[in-house]
Amino acid sequence: MTFSKRRSIDHDQGSTKADGEEQHIKREFMLGVNCVDVRNGIQFLSEDEVVYISGNTIVIEQYKTRTQRFIPASRNCSDISFLAVNPQKKLIAVAEKAGLEWAVAHIYDSSTLKKRKALVPTSKNIQLRDILSLSFSADSKHFLVLGGGPDYNCVCWNIVKVSNIVATLSLATPSGKSVSQTSFSPTDPVLFCATGNGILRFFRLVDNAVRCIRTNIKAEAQDYTCQNWLSDGSIAIGTSSGSILVISGFEVKHTIQPSTDRPEIVTSIIGTKQCGLVVGFDSGVIRLYETMGSGRGDSYKLARNYTNGNIRECVMTMDALPSGEFFACGTANCQTYLVPLSGASVLDDEEFQFREFLVPFHRPVSPTTTSIIIGMDVCVCKPLLATFGADHRVCIWNYKTKTMDLSERFMEAPVSVSLHPNSFRIIIGFSAKISICEILVDRFDTLFEIQSENLQMLSFSNGGHVFAVACDQVMKIYDSYTFKLIQSMRGSSSPLVSLRWEHNDTRVCCITSDGSTLVWDAVTGTKISVEVPDTPVSCCNDGTISPDLLQVYLVDDGLIRVIEAREEVFLKNPYSEN
Repeated sequence: MTFSKRRSIDHDQGSTKADGEEQHIKREFMLGVNCVDVRNGIQFLSEDEVVYISGNTIVIEQYKTRTQRFIPASRNCSDISFLAVNPQKKLIAVAEKAGLEWAVAHIYDSSTLKKRKALVPTSKNIQLRDILSLSFSADSKHFLVLGGGPDYNCVCWNIVKVSNIVATLSLATPSGKSVSQTSFSPTDPVLFCATGNGILRFFRLVDNAVRCIRTNIKAEAQDYTCQNWLSDGSIAIGTSSGSILVISGFEVKHTIQPSTDRPEIVTSIIGTKQCGLVVGFDSGVIRLYETMGSGRGDSYKLARNYTNGNIRECVMTMDALPSGEFFACGTANCQTYLVPLSGASVLDDEEFQFREFLVPFHRPVSPTTTSIIIGMDVCVCKPLLATFGADHRVCIWNYKTKTMDLSERFMEAPVSVSLHPNSFRIIIGFSAKISICEILVDRFDTLFEIQSENLQMLSFSNGGHVFAVACDQVMKIYDSYTFKLIQSMRGSSSPLVSLRWEHNDTRVCCITSDGSTLVWDAVTGTKISVEVPDTPVSCCNDGTISPDLLQVYLVDDGLIRVIEAREEVFLKNPYSEN
């Protein structure tokens, strides 16, 4: 079997090139929200539309109809650290990091999805290796970018026509205190606040320069963890001790003390006109503080504790609907919830259940990692697919309704999964065993287990009557109903990245990490061929094969390489109807 490279697919740009002609791959839907690495990771554009980050893509979703639009990150983007929306909801900004050298802020039009600005400081004296915070001014004429330490350079741009730097400021201190966020006031387009560990300062733009404002804040310096401006021009600032400062007129008007003896860190704050302050904590609790009064500096009282059952995940980000009836929150396990606000003082506690907002997803393994999907399989006869991740979970998704139908966590880490064509069974491979399970409404019910050392991959045949298992350099074929071993064939010493049956189930094929393709006769148990692509593959970490075994798709260095076999090779199959 001889293969030749015919075309490559750039999955970042969504196009393919083949023999001089260009084809396009249309992205339909994306699952998963990055609430851990992206600050302000969920923002509402309207009552029906929300914007968030999924992977390295900006997703604008009509969450009621489950329709999405996409803005892909730049090709060199390694991660996105911040998401911002201007007060008029017309512009979307993201902070991208390109490798280890520099970071850039991109501004997009939320309607046309076209890039409006790419902001990179050109001065050698200003280097942004990281971007910690982005903020639009109230009139959207200025744009504030906060760089990472140790310099903590703050760069203010004029973005009305030709982008130019209006002013710069270094927030570095001799004591090495860190700065975490800067943001413009919603009522004064030239006023902004900077907060961090021991840092609480106000600045004003005056004649293309930044002037520090003297304040009457007499509170002891703390670790200020988050901030949010309120509609009346005051600002609420959370601390690592659990207290919240409400500052108006550059002095502390009110201090909300911690509501519990247990130490809690304020992680997110939003203000609503109808109800007051909504505050999220690292304990997973969200508290609503209502205003008592009618002017600036009003006092606040605790009106409601929101808890999500027994789940205690840190609240990473929050944003309220423009109507103020609900607010959305994203937690440290990358799940999103919608919580009602209206009538909070009269409804019973049990009515305040966290409703799943965006489609739930795999959880991060630890607070310092993101959700990782290791592998997946697609059902032949129904619109279902199964995924397994580093969180030891196996999930069943319906890609037609765009919902997660089932999720279960296992004690061991799954290595491979395969769905039966009728969608009623699934085989889950672990490092030392294979579990054949029935798919029930709320769980997987184990029917049979087969011991198998060093398992790499497994797959049901297209008919579902047998399944193949690659383990310990041996390819084995089992009966799907009696679970007896039918064939045992010599496998590959290289790690496998894909396993596929031919459409008539007479041959089974696998791809190795070096791009090689191995084919076995499933009836006689003999190996037919081992072929290597003409063009060397740097690192193949995934791939698949067409049902007729005539096309091989390899993921190699950010490209999907399509390798095609010569037609006469297919005729060598004695079981082929052709």
